[in-house]
Amino acid sequence: MDSTYTSAPDTYTSPDSVYVEIIDSTLNTDTSSQQTVIVTVSNLTTGEAETFTLTEAANDSANFRFAFTVASSPVDTSAFNGWIYAVEPNDLQVVYGTKSDSVRIDTPTPPPPPPALGDTSALFSNSTYSSSPDTYTSPDSAYLEVIDLTLNTDTTSAETVAVTLTNLTSGEVETIILTEAANDTPNFRIALSISNNVNDSGSGDGTMYAINADIVQVSYCSRSDTALITAADLPNSDTRISFVNMPFLTAVDTYTSPDSAYIEVEDTSANMNSGSIETVVVVTLTNLNTGENETVSLTEVWANTRFFRDTVAISNNVNDSASGNGIIYAINGHILQIVNGTKNDTVLITAAVPSSTDSSALFMD
Repeated sequence: MDSTYTSAPDTYTSPDSVYVEIIDSTLNTDTSSQQTVIVTVSNLTTGEAETFTLTEAANDSANFRFAFTVASSPVDTSAFNGWIYAVEPNDLQVVYGTKSDSVRIDTPTPPPPPPALGDTSALFSNSTYSSSPDTYTSPDSAYLEVIDLTLNTDTTSAETVAVTLTNLTSGEVETIILTEAANDTPNFRIALSISNNVNDSGSGDGTMYAINADIVQVSYCSRSDTALITAADLPNSDTRISFVNMPFLTAVDTYTSPDSAYIEVEDTSANMNSGSIETVVVVTLTNLNTGENETVSLTEVWANTRFFRDTVAISNNVNDSASGNGIIYAINGHILQIVNGTKNDTVLITAAVPSSTDSSALFMD
């Protein structure tokens, strides 16, 4: 019978429960209590036999019922152990007196078991989640995917999973929440921004800061994947050198004298130690009119950035025109040049205030 004792099936699966019913009014010998009857169930294929006691469904009933287990493990094949071992295509038979009934064990191919955590994957992906790239640019978007059947615990809703995203170069760590792509799927995904703004370099801010040559890693359980950042926001070069205004916001073409020159170099390769502020960029400042040269060491703005800056005084006092004194002498019409490697920038001195050495006080006729 089925579990409701309303129909008689021709097959059962294994492992499962089998429901046996005897209908015999002559067994109802006491209308005030439930009686029992013993039947024999056999596996006609293996020969295993079991006896089961069926109990009257109610005090005054002709229906006697019992449910027993069909086991699929070979260790359960011994007779009279309380359950029947049966697998496809075994036949089971129940016998009561001269009456009998048979069913076929017709077990469908079971679905593959969910993978263990070791069978999962954590990947960087492209925007269609169809392949796993080895590189990203910055700024750009990174696409993360975890595939894990065991996470799909509710087929009616989209669940989430947390992964760890790490910049292996800088040490920044972010916890990222991936959402199931559909209610009933093992795929968990997210698209997130890769920033080239150093202000986003703090761990735990939800944004991954990465620039040229950085390596980022996504990790979930024992699985991980890495991607290389191959370009930053300097598409044609890894470096830039500029005369800029104060506070280092825009490049300028002119300065007055006396004044200050504000020098900035942007160089990702100079950021060799993400944990400290470095002073590794050296530029040459030259007055192209006088030939004076000054060597200027630029200091990183803060740890783990590509911006290196310094300020040099522009003097209109000719006594400051000697090379190597740390001050650049320049007056109206002079051109200053800064050089770092193959990169350079120039600025024009457009006005000057006469210095005390250029002035005079005289009695005249």
